[in-house]
Amino acid sequence: MNNLPLWAQIALLAALLLSSGFFSIVETSMMALNKYRLQALAEQGVRSAILTRKLLTRTDTLLSTLLLSNNLLNTASTAIVTSLTISAYGNNELALSIATGGVAFAIIIFAEIGPKVIGAAYPDKVALPASFVIAFFVRIFFAFCVGNQCRRRGHAQEIRAFLANQKRRFAQPERTAFAGAGKRAFSALQTQIDSHEPVRAGIADR
Repeated sequence: MNNLPLWAQIALLAALLLSSGFFSIVETSMMALNKYRLQALAEQGVRSAILTRKLLTRTDTLLSTLLLSNNLLNTASTAIVTSLTISAYGNNELALSIATGGVAFAIIIFAEIGPKVIGAAYPDKVALPASFVIAFFVRIFFAFCVGNQCRRRGHAQEIRAFLANQKRRFAQPERTAFAGAGKRAFSALQTQIDSHEPVRAGIADR
């Protein structure tokens, strides 16, 4: 990174921020689309609407791709700003703190809040044309998304297996016998309490 000229690093930082903003605006616009209007456009044969509708049938894969891309771009932006700061001021803690705060502010305004507001205001104009680009990235990150889904499903299966095992353990005969013994002890105690009821009633009459 230090081998690049200053103007190239600044241009790369700007490109990363714009790209991050692109994924943010697409995420919001996709979620804000009117599903009935999208269906009508797809039935009319609009290619972008057909592709967008197809992407929205797998929301988990779509959101995984958008969020992963966004986070990677934001991380790269922070790394470039850190590299520029170290090149200019060395390991100055104050300079690094100011640079980190500045890039965080830039990401929040230009790559998160601003794009999301625009995407929510103009979902059709943003989501439909962007669907072609997003479909390309979905194919690139498809292996990662599938692996992530498999891990989630694997964890869910492990949890279900653990709960089933616990249910079988508590249904074993010795557990049942223990529960029955506890019930008999409670019944005996209740009998003793009932046998003292006349005594307490006699005392009360006096």
